Amino acid sequence: MTDIFTATVTTPIYKEPNSAKAELIRLRAGDTATVIRYLDNVWLYGTGKGQTGYILRAKGTISQIDIPPAPAYRFGIIKLDYDTTWPDFGNVTHVSRPKRNEPTISVARGLPATGRFTGGMRIPFTHDLQLWIHGLCDGGVNTYQSDFSSLWRSAAFMTNDAGIEGRADYINMTNLDGELPMIEPMGCGGTVLKITSETATHYEFDAVNAYGDFRQYTPASHPWLFFPPTNSRHDFIDGIWYEDISNPFGQYDGKARIPVFANGDSDKNKIEKYRVRILAVDEITPNPFLLRPANPYPLRMFT
Repeated sequence: MTDIFTATVTTPIYKEPNSAKAELIRLRAGDTATVIRYLDNVWLYGTGKGQTGYILRAKGTISQIDIPPAPAYRFGIIKLDYDTTWPDFGNVTHVSRPKRNEPTISVARGLPATGRFTGGMRIPFTHDLQLWIHGLCDGGVNTYQSDFSSLWRSAAFMTNDAGIEGRADYINMTNLDGELPMIEPMGCGGTVLKITSETATHYEFDAVNAYGDFRQYTPASHPWLFFPPTNSRHDFIDGIWYEDISNPFGQYDGKARIPVFANGDSDKNKIEKYRVRILAVDEITPNPFLLRPANPYPLRMFT
């Protein structure tokens, strides 16, 4: 996501206003500078006169011939419920989903940490999709059939009122003449998104077209197109109420992987900006799991 290259100064470049360190740089026309660029942000390391190492935003111009095309994307992560400020709940923050939904809750509880996409179109959970997703979750050995029916039941996670009960289940081979279950595209807290464009209120990102050649994608080749589903949990442990717990779904021994689905017959979807944090250029992908009182998962080493 980061470009580093050398460019020639075309017109003089001086310090960025109110930047004490950058004030020491005076690049003249014809000087060279090392350029670090991330999307629309351009920064220069000055060369010569012992000034290398100070950074400033470009105020002059640099030779266009030395500048490669800017990256067309960046990465963001759906915030955990605890880290989100919720406009529909009076801008409350630092609470779990159970606590947000029920402020007086006094029992331990976890709920799916859903990050809903705004495309709005449900997806028929076809025979091929069911086999593909079940294979992603169980390693292709066709076990965990009961976990499949549990993960995709109604009133839970992505199926809402159109889950597997009474509908065609091609993993457990039941109700094969019934209607197809329906999936509502969404992510969870900790889901990584490859953002390709934005408006004032939404990010648009790459996603899996459920009507296309979805089998070409795997978590290894396209990690930003899959996510581990997570719960936002409110729990009382060793005399302390914790609101920031993020734990994996129990199905498939906690190893379920769900596609980031597109809106309809496309390869894009959208999400509201307040639900997303843009990852820094050099940031290791954060771990979506956070357990209490001691977290066995490294916070910045999840793959």
